[in-house]
Amino acid sequence: MSSLMTDVLRTAVLAGLAACASAPPPQPVAPARPQAQMITPPQPVPPPAPAAGPTAAAAQFSLRGDWDWRAIYRGQPLSGSVTFRGDGSTYGGSASLPGIADALVRSASVQGANFEIALESSRGSLLARGRFEDRSTIVGRISLLQVGDSAAFSARRR
Repeated sequence: MSSLMTDVLRTAVLAGLAACASAPPPQPVAPARPQAQMITPPQPVPPPAPAAGPTAAAAQFSLRGDWDWRAIYRGQPLSGSVTFRGDGSTYGGSASLPGIADALVRSASVQGANFEIALESSRGSLLARGRFEDRSTIVGRISLLQVGDSAAFSARRR
């Protein structure tokens, strides 16, 4: 290396050292904090459009009121009436089978389109289970608990 080049390098190094000595010491650099990202919550799915007309599944069913019922028990047609009183979740009432017996509704309940009715008569306990076909028609089976027998039945609101 030529002496001129050596002198230039020496001068540059000395100038750099002098600049470092007079400058304040470097401050440690804090790591960059991650920026919070705005997360957009998922938008709720809109409810389906209402059906063109009411459906039996969507309807609110109630036993309250007067009903006429029919059944065929051991080949014999039977018919009668039943009246339910109640508030929509529990019911009481009475039933009649003309010429045979009257019964008290011990309990009756509706869950969705399904129902269960417990009756007590002088001839024993009865249990009816079934479903609403529409707001004015029910179908199911009625069991005569003492004899362990049952029959299909239907009832229509008056």
